[in-house]
Amino acid sequence: MNKIIEIAKQKGVEAEVLLKEDHSTSLSYQNGRLEEVTKRNIQDFSLRIIKDSKTSAVYGSKPKNAEKLVSSAIELSKNGSPAHFKFSDAADVPNLKMTSGKTKKLNIKDLQEFGEDLISRLKKFTDVEPDLGIAMDSSTTQIKTTSGANLKNKTTTFSASVLLKIPESASGIYTYVFDKKPQKIKDVELHALATEYKYFKKKIIPETGILPVYFYPGTFSSLIYAFICGISGENLVKKISPLENKIGEKIFSSKLTIEDNPLISGCIHSVPFDDEGVPTTKKYLIEKGVLKSFINDLNSAEKLKQTPTGNGFKHSMFGASISTPPSPFTTSIYVEPGDKKEKEIIKGIDKGLYVKQFLGFHSNDYIQGKFSVTVGIGYYIEKGKIRGALDKTMISGNIYDVLKNVAEISKDVKDTHLGRIPGILCEKVNVSGK
Repeated sequence: MNKIIEIAKQKGVEAEVLLKEDHSTSLSYQNGRLEEVTKRNIQDFSLRIIKDSKTSAVYGSKPKNAEKLVSSAIELSKNGSPAHFKFSDAADVPNLKMTSGKTKKLNIKDLQEFGEDLISRLKKFTDVEPDLGIAMDSSTTQIKTTSGANLKNKTTTFSASVLLKIPESASGIYTYVFDKKPQKIKDVELHALATEYKYFKKKIIPETGILPVYFYPGTFSSLIYAFICGISGENLVKKISPLENKIGEKIFSSKLTIEDNPLISGCIHSVPFDDEGVPTTKKYLIEKGVLKSFINDLNSAEKLKQTPTGNGFKHSMFGASISTPPSPFTTSIYVEPGDKKEKEIIKGIDKGLYVKQFLGFHSNDYIQGKFSVTVGIGYYIEKGKIRGALDKTMISGNIYDVLKNVAEISKDVKDTHLGRIPGILCEKVNVSGK
């Protein structure tokens, strides 16, 4: 990295080098039996340059031959995109401890013991043979720029998941845990999973109409994803965001407060800087229903004449790689929980749905907040009790309407792909059934 930066300076170009290293071991179980052990050691890098107000990038697995890399990037810049920003400079970043020595020391035998223990404990509650995933990961991200940024962040992650496949279905129900240090899935969660499995003995098609819907943290995350598209500086630049000029306006229920918080202790999404070397900060996106902030990467911030927010990540809806250009995305979402547990909320529903998994939510018009989606896993609630599993059910609406009508937010939170999120009960959702 140092050599690349040195040569870039010699050639009179601005440069940014991002290096990512990842070492992982994972075990996969099918029907209660160990099927596959996978070890991966990956190193990827990207080099971005700015020359004559144009930017270009080259990528690879290892930054060899620094002279050739810089020369290739310079040649590509002749037909590069206009550069409306400068690379990050030296800055103080939050001091986060995101590693665990216990996770680093885990070997295949240790992971297998976690798996066997999980299977043994699950048998106390069900005879169904589970699929499991047990994994450990250790990663390092480094960024250096010709402007003086020189940053490094290390993380470790332990994850465990258990899935019970639904008969005559391509889907299944699951529970999981992930943390920087090894954690067991608790017996109470395994018991809840076994209980949930029994709901599929009865399939229910609800009446078409407007019903209250309780969104599990994972499906609530999908609604939040649509909101993130709305606050993206990139979409504001393109003038396709429905939230343009709405800072300070109430767009959701006053019960809803959403933070972008990269500093949450123990949350694996916590991060001290983004993929452009900009320090991350805690910020309110929604405070009691009021829109407070947009998120920017370096490029969108410059175009909007705003300050970079530390949200430039190599992220996309369908997965990301080292070659994915940075774009605005959140660090770690935190939704302020309510004061009732999920069970209490369900007891208060006369007729409604519990939606745990979607099918095909990614195919909707995210940016405008619209959705029309099949319920993959969900349950019908009547008189405060789950009566059976949903069948042939769709829900639809717009998050900017649905999230105005929030009845309850659960006290229980779950770490999801977006951050730490509770479940939420929305009063008026369009349901298509029979």
